[in-house]
Amino acid sequence: MFVSRAVKAIVQNRIAVTALLFLGLVFIVSLIYPLLSEYNYYAHNLDNVFLPPFSGKHVFGTDNFGRDLFVRVCEGAKISLKIGLAAALIQTLIGIIYGCLSGVYGGIIDEIMMRIADMFHSIPSLIIVILLTTFMGRSEMTIIIALSITDWTGMAKIMRGQTLLLREMEFVQSAKVLGVGNLRIITKHIIPNSMGAILVNVMLSIPAAIFAEAFLSFLGLGIEIPKASWGTLANEGFVYASSYPWLVIIPLSFIAVIMICFYVIGDTIKDALGG
Repeated sequence: MFVSRAVKAIVQNRIAVTALLFLGLVFIVSLIYPLLSEYNYYAHNLDNVFLPPFSGKHVFGTDNFGRDLFVRVCEGAKISLKIGLAAALIQTLIGIIYGCLSGVYGGIIDEIMMRIADMFHSIPSLIIVILLTTFMGRSEMTIIIALSITDWTGMAKIMRGQTLLLREMEFVQSAKVLGVGNLRIITKHIIPNSMGAILVNVMLSIPAAIFAEAFLSFLGLGIEIPKASWGTLANEGFVYASSYPWLVIIPLSFIAVIMICFYVIGDTIKDALGG
């Protein structure tokens, strides 16, 4: 029911449809174009450095090593979107489980769990990334784990509130009288009736995770070269921003537009589900 209402709301909103189509286009092109392109993601060509956009077959131009920027942006899209989606889903899953357990048990258990959540929320993700990269190295998994460790608390508090509200409802009280356990109440009653809040949180968490990854990569704490997310591309291009501005403008534009698309879709779903 929640999914059908969300889909209907998106279809009826032209801006949301446009955002969804653009996301789909970016996803498809990023998967297909590198396979069809004659240019390699890693290969250097020092005879074609700093070519401007639309120079021959180089739609986005080339970088300081002569690498085709269009191919690198496509590869960066796969990395940035993968990190954004994975981090958002893991954060949401952790938050759902934690928040539901906290709300169902209540009392002193709820109080302790919420104080622990506040503690995690107060830890800057930058510190976690630095600690993890020291032991695990700079990789996609490191970024995903770092963002998941620090950013699940928002979903946890949302689900705690939903659980405290729903557990007083007649259908949940009836289930308790019949001897239904807490786990079954959570899976059969709390989570299904909180899908609206969950969907909205996922859609808004994805752009936040993409931006966080881009910020960390821009600081040089993200993906290790020669791989490059959009944040890494922006970091590399920033050095030449005054002379070759497209090197930083193009990846930053993709970050901004993709984030706007996710926020538009998330807000549309939020309005449709009364979130």
